[in-house]
Amino acid sequence: MIVLLETIELLALLFLFAGFITLTRRWPQIFLVVLGIITLIAWEVPAMSAISSPGGYSIYLLDILSVALILVSVLNYRYLGHSIRSSRLLWAMLTLLFVAALARGIGSLGPNAAVNEARGFVTLASATLWALSLDWSSTRITGVVRKYSLWLGWMLTLVATYHALRFGVGGASEFVDADGLDQTGRVLVSGQAMVLGLCAIVSLHIWVETRRSFYLFSTLAFSAIVLVAQHRSVWIAIAAAWIAYALFGQRHKRNMTLTVVIVAAWSVALVVASGVANGLLDQLQQSSENTSTYDARTWAWQYLIDEAINKGPETVLFGAPFGTGFGRIEANGQYVTFQPHNIYVSIFLRLGVIGLVASALLVTGYLVKNLRERNNLAISLQIAIILYGWAYGPTWYFFVFAAVSMVGVIHFPASDNTSRAVPRAANSVPPPQSPSARKMIQ
Repeated sequence: MIVLLETIELLALLFLFAGFITLTRRWPQIFLVVLGIITLIAWEVPAMSAISSPGGYSIYLLDILSVALILVSVLNYRYLGHSIRSSRLLWAMLTLLFVAALARGIGSLGPNAAVNEARGFVTLASATLWALSLDWSSTRITGVVRKYSLWLGWMLTLVATYHALRFGVGGASEFVDADGLDQTGRVLVSGQAMVLGLCAIVSLHIWVETRRSFYLFSTLAFSAIVLVAQHRSVWIAIAAAWIAYALFGQRHKRNMTLTVVIVAAWSVALVVASGVANGLLDQLQQSSENTSTYDARTWAWQYLIDEAINKGPETVLFGAPFGTGFGRIEANGQYVTFQPHNIYVSIFLRLGVIGLVASALLVTGYLVKNLRERNNLAISLQIAIILYGWAYGPTWYFFVFAAVSMVGVIHFPASDNTSRAVPRAANSVPPPQSPSARKMIQ
């Protein structure tokens, strides 16, 4: 009887999962809402608890979502194949290296250790591939992304405002007691601040395209919160994105971007002159001058790289198995096990030089394409994400913006009225037609 009930329960869960897959294929907004909510609560819930532990193996919400994202990507193979058509070999090579490192880890270190360490890469890859599997030639999808960027940007702004009002505006070295959780005193965690900065870039682009004041106001509001969040790596990444957007845009776009910068500069000057934000300005200055965090990270990178090299040429070429760990004694004498805050170092440690070179070629290929087409939106988003990766490990929060930069989206519909013609993404075409459909057209 118990076995029968467990079987019925399993079939019911599989039925619900299949229904979820069907719904998300029809309405991709469901995935965006779920993943957006997870992004919004990252400050309050930095690490989610397992939702089930069958046989002693922990299963998390993001594990289930990753499987769902991969399945939908496979079902949308036509659009996915088109989005990655010029880089299929590199994607395949990275997939093989990842599967090999995971299999070696499961075989030698056990599934728990290997899968737990690989989760960051799995979630990042599955979310990005899902975003690439959308029909970017449709104004419906670009309209959804426009709404997502603005919705998430304003929600993150509200979250940051709430944190500032309740806990105050803290700096890089300050922590607060958030209902028993020792959390950073900054109003947003780094991933949230980065997402907000990317939302500002998209909002800036839509304002340049439409001249609607709401998008300009959104751009300035999002950028102000990014500044107050006091993540220096995010400051550098987003500042570089703004510069790239201005440099590689058409003349009128450069002028409009410069206008935004001037307006922002005058606003800051007025605030400084009024003296109402002297305390905040002191914190911003301290955050910009504090190099202790970066020094500790570079020391860890060098230590882990040297350790990998000492293990021999196989580890250098193909990386160590997932589950090996990142244990090290830092310069301050403290023993830590977390991943290095550098996605490129993380790729080298687990996928080796071959994986690192393949990743570099993949990113460079998309960047060269965007430079050739002078797609300043895609260039600016990609540069920001590349620079952010220098200071942080695998982060999936901005997968949509990564897809926008890879696909080469140029225009977003300015309103919900998608009946009018809107230019397609730079490299998007309609999906392949059946022979009968082509015959009817002819």
